[in-house]
Amino acid sequence: MKRQEIQAYLEAHKNVTERYPFKVSDYYLALIKEEGDGIWLQCMPSDKELENPDGLQDDGLGEHGQSPCPRLIHRYPDRVAFFATNRCFSYCRFCFRKRFWKCGNTESAVTDEQFNAILAYLEKHREVKDVLLTGGDPLTMPDERIEFLLKKLFSAGGVETVRLCTRAPVFQPDRMTEALAERLSQFTGLWLVTHYNHPAELTDEALRAC
Repeated sequence: MKRQEIQAYLEAHKNVTERYPFKVSDYYLALIKEEGDGIWLQCMPSDKELENPDGLQDDGLGEHGQSPCPRLIHRYPDRVAFFATNRCFSYCRFCFRKRFWKCGNTESAVTDEQFNAILAYLEKHREVKDVLLTGGDPLTMPDERIEFLLKKLFSAGGVETVRLCTRAPVFQPDRMTEALAERLSQFTGLWLVTHYNHPAELTDEALRAC
């Protein structure tokens, strides 16, 4: 689609983007063939985002009540979710954690103070063996910071496995560099988790990234 058409659509949906901002990588935007296709529906704002017939809250999964310290969710006995950042390469309109990136949320990456509190929690709860490193998208952070976080996590408490969740191969394939792969390869027990939602996402670039 032409950029002028997309811009006109965004102008017509300011009521949505003023609450849940629009963000998409140039690479992913170029995959749109026509309005309403599978790529469009994932990244373009819709009035339906403002509908809430069941009265759901921003925290629909009740994660606040399962957060022993900022940016950490401990729902299951042996695993936790660690939100390293609220930044993404693109904003998925179906995201169930929109509270992290809706307008007015000024947080970004985890601070050293927050991370130290998480590490201290893991030391006290050695039953935690698995950490879901998520966000946002952790790969929006610099390689050096990712490596630092991983080293600390693998040395904390009883942590044996870290699952790094990212859609970089889908939204920004060139983020998956040889340099990054080399840094990640030093960690035994590290898994990279991604997901594709539509066949149009399975481009040559995206597959090479994996």
